[in-house]
Amino acid sequence: MKVFDWYLKLLLLIIVTIVASACRSNNMTLNKTNSSTITDKFVAVGAAGTILTSIDGEKWKIESSGVTTPLYGVAVDAAGKFVVVGHYGTILTSTDANKWTIVGNSGTTDSLIGVVANSAGKFVAVGVSGTILTSINGSKWELESSETSATLRGIMVDITGKFIVVGDHGTILTSTDGSKWKVVQNPEIGKDVSLTGITGTAKGKFVVVGNYGTILTSTDGSKWERVKSTEVSKNAWFTGVTANSVGKFVAVGGDRTIIISTDGDKWRVVSNKPEKYELGKGFGGDSLHGITVDTAGKFVAVGGGWTDTGQMILTSLDAVGWKVENSRTTSSLNAVAVNNHYR
Repeated sequence: MKVFDWYLKLLLLIIVTIVASACRSNNMTLNKTNSSTITDKFVAVGAAGTILTSIDGEKWKIESSGVTTPLYGVAVDAAGKFVVVGHYGTILTSTDANKWTIVGNSGTTDSLIGVVANSAGKFVAVGVSGTILTSINGSKWELESSETSATLRGIMVDITGKFIVVGDHGTILTSTDGSKWKVVQNPEIGKDVSLTGITGTAKGKFVVVGNYGTILTSTDGSKWERVKSTEVSKNAWFTGVTANSVGKFVAVGGDRTIIISTDGDKWRVVSNKPEKYELGKGFGGDSLHGITVDTAGKFVAVGGGWTDTGQMILTSLDAVGWKVENSRTTSSLNAVAVNNHYR
């Protein structure tokens, strides 16, 4: 009887070991499967209806947009829906960035320059003549009153849901819902200043960039201070700005200029001639037009200007050393976004 009990205990031990091993194996497999279903994707847009996609910012694929008009802005919501905006009120949508649907009636024929989505999936697009459009699904859009006729060029939404828009003539607008807008009055901003890009950190530090070397900072989106920097040329024309999860700001602009800051107040120029960039190799201008950063901290900047491999796409892990990537296109690129931006 004792021998039988011993064999029974051994058998139970073997069974338990096998089951535990199987469970560990299944858990590992499930975890791997779940993580692999989330595909990071960069999307860049530009002239002649150009749309490019990449999973790492380095290898790019040309997608069919179905349009030939210039595309100026791109955004993605938390569910992974992409919206692209462009000339003559053009709006495109996609759930995978590969197949694109043209929105039949955007509600405007004015060119749309920027677009953003909040955490609830509400898209807000801005453009010339003070145009502001809103949508809860990217397909049906409503025209909102902006209280301005200035061209609006940049837009962001912070973690509290506040939208901030910037544009020509020093225009800054704020809204808590994307529909009702308030014009921010600030003597620090001249009417000759064109504000082109805006970003912010999770800690509530906002940075705006524009022409004439303009850099503005704010902690609430309403009161702004102009950064005075001896490092930044007063002739610099900045076109885009972003910030990573640790609060490093990176701005890009004309003449391939890239500047960085760890606090938004003190800036330094890190590049105006990326590695292997051949100045004057062809037409297309020599400007960087847009920049984004993913959760891993990889910066991707796009623009217009010939390199050995087409129009400019640059990548960097530290915003100091930049690598020229193969864009596979001759079309100037205007904006870039990623679906796993840390915010």
